[in-house]
Amino acid sequence: MPFWLQKEMDGVMTIDRETEGFRKRWISRFDEQAKLSKKPAGHDPWEGHAAYRELSDTNNLWIVIPTPEFPDSPFHDRLTQKLAREVHFYATFHETIVPNNQCFKDTLYILRAAERKLKEAKTQKSSVKVELDGELKNCSSVLEKTRIALERRRETYWKESLFADPAEKESWMIEFDAENRINSVPPEDLVKQERMFEKAKYPSRLVKRIDLDTRFQIRVAVILRSYLPQKIELSPIERSFLPGKLEVSLKTISRLTLLTYLCGKLGNESDGELVVDGRKITVSGVDQKLRDAKLK
Repeated sequence: MPFWLQKEMDGVMTIDRETEGFRKRWISRFDEQAKLSKKPAGHDPWEGHAAYRELSDTNNLWIVIPTPEFPDSPFHDRLTQKLAREVHFYATFHETIVPNNQCFKDTLYILRAAERKLKEAKTQKSSVKVELDGELKNCSSVLEKTRIALERRRETYWKESLFADPAEKESWMIEFDAENRINSVPPEDLVKQERMFEKAKYPSRLVKRIDLDTRFQIRVAVILRSYLPQKIELSPIERSFLPGKLEVSLKTISRLTLLTYLCGKLGNESDGELVVDGRKITVSGVDQKLRDAKLK
């Protein structure tokens, strides 16, 4: 098997294993709540008791857990696959944001310093001065082009890196742009999936770790809301077949966002709270962040 194909398959298999582990932990959490649903509410980071009750009362449990009655539930592939994808990118980059940004900064500083040194360089008068000055000018031009390309790369780095894994990109088609540069062409289904976040407000360029959390929380909430209804307009007859309200509150979207942290093993539970790198992530905190981002 060619090396590049083996590498691609290894990358896909890794993501598949991560998704399966995520899915099992998610099911386990809901199984726990099913057993406790008629008992007094306990205290856990994602307020599982309240989330389970609301999803049950609004007839939406079938969307978030596998059920025999609904074998084609979104849970089985699309929902958990999308959530696990967000977990994957969070886990991949949560420790590299500051170092990566600093590395770009250091490299650009070195290039600018080298450019200045070449431009200010003075050579002795001699029969080869013109030739060698030309070489220095060419070097300066190469450095300038390299710096400009790197500045462009820094501007797009996080957007591109958080869009797809290198292993995924190796299987994409390629095309040449107007400047004869090679660009990868992502598959249409991935482009279509990304469109759901077009109106979401979160940092596109990561500067601090908290930017990644904001991005993660809002994207996870957008995914959950795309499956769990905000409000459904039904006729009286339809309502008679589906008693009770059907919409899921933003608070429960926030609860499931915390559950995504937990099932993705992105933090630890301590005294009934979710702690991520020494910071507490709470349902109320996520709920407020989603409201600030104009999610409903």
